[in-house]
Amino acid sequence: MSMVERHYLKLGYVVKDVHKTESHDFECRSRRDLIYLEVKGTRGVGSSIALTPNEVDFARLHPKNTALCIVRSIMVAGDKCPKARGGQLRTYRPWNPDQHTLKPITYICTLVNGRHVGG
Repeated sequence: MSMVERHYLKLGYVVKDVHKTESHDFECRSRRDLIYLEVKGTRGVGSSIALTPNEVDFARLHPKNTALCIVRSIMVAGDKCPKARGGQLRTYRPWNPDQHTLKPITYICTLVNGRHVGG
């Protein structure tokens, strides 16, 4: 995430890390612009990423102000205390997830009481 933060600071934005309280990672502000950044990192080429439902919902609500930043080809070294370094930044802006292929990979199953067998 630090690569993305440095990139937007160099572009003149005030960058605020909001990933602990919001469904996106950064809010970047300038005099005329507000961008919500979703950041993903991968050791691969970054042709597909995992997203949470909240990340998708937020981007759908703010497609003109949302950017997806993928740091790809990251190198990781160290077994006990792995450190990431390098990588290439690819940015999609504006980013509307519905303009890409979304595939559900997880379902939440709420179980109905009384329909089980045994124990």
